[in-house]
Amino acid sequence: MSKSTFAIIASFFVLVGGIIFCAAGAGSSKAMDGYAKIEIREGDNLWDLATALKDKHSLTQMEFVEWVGQENSLNSIVLKPGDTVYIPVKKDTLHKLDGTVVALEE
Repeated sequence: MSKSTFAIIASFFVLVGGIIFCAAGAGSSKAMDGYAKIEIREGDNLWDLATALKDKHSLTQMEFVEWVGQENSLNSIVLKPGDTVYIPVKKDTLHKLDGTVVALEE
């Protein structure tokens, strides 16, 4: 196989991989449209959020934490203030928590 043939084949696979990667990212964003997106504040953690919002979802505390980690592609369940994550709560059922707006409308 010549170098030019190899370069063409390699370019093809890179192009196809890029298209698949972009399509996968677009689909996951669309799937999250119905869920609330919140901004993490100082002192927040997923376990406390799961408990505070227990009347807004039907998951156990562990299932809530796992859902957030998986659906947001988190490498760690430790979040920093300013991070934004989708949570397994329908966007239209969550507007305020203890008087503070936690759902980010985009």
